[in-house]
Amino acid sequence: MNEDALPSVSSMDALSRLRRFMAPRKFVSSRRELTEAGFDASRIKNWLRHGRLVLLLRGVYSFGRDVGSRESAWRAALLAAGPGSVLNGRSACELWGMITPTGEIPRYIEVAVTAGEARRLRGTSPALSRTWINIVKRQFSPEDISRVNGLEVTSALVALVDFAAKASPREVRFAFLEGCRLGLVQKRDVIRLRRLMRGRRGVEKLNPLVALWDEIPG
Repeated sequence: MNEDALPSVSSMDALSRLRRFMAPRKFVSSRRELTEAGFDASRIKNWLRHGRLVLLLRGVYSFGRDVGSRESAWRAALLAAGPGSVLNGRSACELWGMITPTGEIPRYIEVAVTAGEARRLRGTSPALSRTWINIVKRQFSPEDISRVNGLEVTSALVALVDFAAKASPREVRFAFLEGCRLGLVQKRDVIRLRRLMRGRRGVEKLNPLVALWDEIPG
């Protein structure tokens, strides 16, 4: 009898432990996370062969099936980019709720890293096969980084400035006003926002919007 035909009790126990481990991680984990959690390479390979794990990107897996949400795709992108990576630009604005995403799975994910090289990655699984991850190298201060829904992301102000570099004036205006409505951009942020804008692309789209706060007393 093929040993793989019926999983042993120990195999089922390991699979149950894998599920418990990945559940709070949006059912997405890296090989590094799994091995550090005590899952050996041979077991990971066996799970991949039998579809218990699905390869999303090099060294990044989902449990049991392909990714089905933006947040799981974002987590996969962060793991693929490496330690210290954060969502940035459009992706960060989407996570903060300042712009409305289109589609269930993003076709473009922006990530920033403080170490390593800038590069582009493409998803491996069917759900991510049309998704590109653009990784840029940036330096951030501690106040530039936040955590939203378990995902590392640039602050709303940094996200807005980076978004303005590539977005249309209409998109920037919508994101800025939505950020104000959500309380993510306030009058007290004007000085810091202008400092972040200094020398950056797209500031001509933000300047008239930031100036609106100057007309509000207090």
